[in-house]
Order: sequence, then structure tokens, then C-alpha cells
Amino acid sequence: MDKKEIKKKNFFKKSSEAPHFYRLDPQKLHFPSACDTIIKRRLSMKKSIFFFLILALISACAPQKNKKDEIQTSTTPQEEVKIPDFITIRPGDKIVLNSPEIFWQVTILLNYEQKKWLAENTNTNENTSDEEAYLYLQKKREEFFQSLGISEDIYNQYSFDHYQKIQDFLEKNPQYKEAYESSQNL
Repeated sequence: MDKKEIKKKNFFKKSSEAPHFYRLDPQKLHFPSACDTIIKRRLSMKKSIFFFLILALISACAPQKNKKDEIQTSTTPQEEVKIPDFITIRPGDKIVLNSPEIFWQVTILLNYEQKKWLAENTNTNENTSDEEAYLYLQKKREEFFQSLGISEDIYNQYSFDHYQKIQDFLEKNPQYKEAYESSQNL
């Protein structure tokens, strides 16, 4: 037997015979063990569970609104929203989208119409899902653009091609900016 075999057989009876990595003092060096990692994960998980429990308690204790009350308040007969006088385009008018003024008139009119469609949809169908409402609005938008003699693609393309002109027009015409903002906040 040579020395290598003896060392393997005795498996380092003396610590001085062991390679240097076996002689490291665990007190001086700290390497996170699997237990440390598991403990940290468990603490983190406990914190997360505690946070979600608190969140659930807060949301459970919050006053609940009755859906019927909510629908009644949102769809009560409101005063008819008056479209500003300088918006001369109406649904059914055939247009040529060739200026920022026409673009903004279509945009503002579209906002007013969408609000009206949404109110109609909630009045007729109380149990409408979000997907059904979205599809209903998409259909109405398509009909709106067809009634103007353009497509939504043409409308969107105009906004991309003439972005700077559109913004400049809005800055120079504060009444359009105000009408646009008020049509957004309906």
C-alpha cells in the first residue's frame, strides 16, 4: 500500500493531514446553510401571509356598496350633456379628416357618444360582463366611424401622421382643450 491509499483508508485521522478546506473553522466563517435559507423564507412567507390577512380584514370591514344603489346613482336621469356649439360635426355627417380641427371635433364627439353608449348599455343590461361591455362599445365605435364616412384606422393613422399639428392646434385653441378635458371627465 502506498501513502495515498493509507490516507484514504484512515480518512484523515489527524487534522493536520486533512486538506486545508477541511480545516476551516466554522466559527470564523459564515456561509448560509440550507437551514438559514429555509428559516428566512419561512419568515418572509409568514410576513406575507400576515400582510394579506390584515389586508383581507381591512377590505372585509370596509363598508360595502349595494350594486343596485351604484347602478341607480350612475344611471339616474341626468341632465342631457350639451356638446359645445363649436363642435359642428354630428353622427351621420360625412367628413374628410384633413385638419386638426376636424380631428378634435371627432375626438370630442366620440367621447360624448361613448359616455352615452355606456349609460345605455348599463341601463338595458344590468348584469353585463366587462367583456360584453367592451364588445358593445367596440361595435358602437365602428358604427360611429362608419356614420362619419371614415374608419377608425384612418382616424388613428391621422393622429400618428399629424401628431405635432394636432398638439399645436390644441395649444392655440383653448376652447377645444377645455371641451376635450370636460368630455373626458363625464
